[in-house]
Amino acid sequence: MRQRREPVTIVLIVINLVVFAITYLSGLNQAISELGLARYTFLHGYFWTPLTAIFVHVSVMHVAMNMVSLWFMGRLMEPALGRNRFLLVYFGTALCGDALCLLLASPYSISVGASGAIFGLIGAAIMVFRKNRSVFMQLMFWAGLNLVFTFWGSGIAWQAHVGGLLGGLLIGWQLTRTHAVGGYYY
Repeated sequence: MRQRREPVTIVLIVINLVVFAITYLSGLNQAISELGLARYTFLHGYFWTPLTAIFVHVSVMHVAMNMVSLWFMGRLMEPALGRNRFLLVYFGTALCGDALCLLLASPYSISVGASGAIFGLIGAAIMVFRKNRSVFMQLMFWAGLNLVFTFWGSGIAWQAHVGGLLGGLLIGWQLTRTHAVGGYYY
């Protein structure tokens, strides 16, 4: 039997689903959607909200799309990066998405979910697999398609998506530049 190579991905998915179930069953996801739980409440002293907000989703479709994307990107990137670097990319790019939201969005706008981190994984994967033409082209298509939906849809914090993607490109470039990723991946 094959040993699991992506335990961190599975744990992240489980945490997201448990948090969603709690907020959904308690009605908090509706309150978040209506009142606007901002990641940037850390401006008022809640410094942990940029990290906790990545586990909050406002609808079944929101959590489903993010978890399916996390599953596919995690299965690709966790074995390529290793657990610690995978977590670094995941949380680092989520913070990059939050940073762009801080710069370009209203501090009271809604910005929750794992999308920034997932876009970050896509960006890092583009850099890690850039010399593997077939994987690179699939990742570019996936990134482009997701960006189209980002700007086409309403109520989407595009700043988190773009910030995560840019952060992932930068972190992925740095990881490959320092050979922190197995040489056969790039």
